[in-house]
Amino acid sequence: MDEKGNRGFFNTEEAAEFLKCGEKDVLHLVREKKIPHSVLPFGKILFDPKRLRDWVLSFEQMPHYGKEEKTTRKSHKTSITKEICQRFNCVAKERSKYTNLYLGQQVYAQLHPSAGGDGVDLALRECGDDEKLPKCNILNRIEIGKLNGYWKVNKSWLDGNGRFTQHPAAAFHIPGSLQDNPENPGWKELKVLLEYTARKCSKK
Repeated sequence: MDEKGNRGFFNTEEAAEFLKCGEKDVLHLVREKKIPHSVLPFGKILFDPKRLRDWVLSFEQMPHYGKEEKTTRKSHKTSITKEICQRFNCVAKERSKYTNLYLGQQVYAQLHPSAGGDGVDLALRECGDDEKLPKCNILNRIEIGKLNGYWKVNKSWLDGNGRFTQHPAAAFHIPGSLQDNPENPGWKELKVLLEYTARKCSKK
């Protein structure tokens, strides 16, 4: 402290003590540039206590009464979409009520926010009347008319009325529990469904 009782800069050890974590955690945040810090020309890393406090407060969680369901639904949608893209090498483009999944330039599946707020719903292009569509135990089949994005022109894509697609889509519910467990058998079912649909679309 200086003569006025004000604390100077923290070193890495003091920053870790302030944040109630290990020095390795602090250094990881520094490497990822996720925490305010200064690197001096000779390599010394210092932290301003006030900036650290402000950084901590930036993560403060405030209650959103009446909005919990919507927030949960959105977070599930985002994380599952990211996981699907990473696992199955597809590109996601979000629309107002659903997200398109692309195989090349073609939309072969969609993700829709679940009405119940748990997980998301999956729509597979032109698979609704496909008797060879793989069966599932974890992912439950649902009606396409109950999908969040069943509206306006997207109804035609889902219904398969000839405007965009020739056959109805198949819809499944992806439970939010898949997010918490990368080894959940539901991921294998999802992989089989997406690969089947991709193969089917690539033949056209």
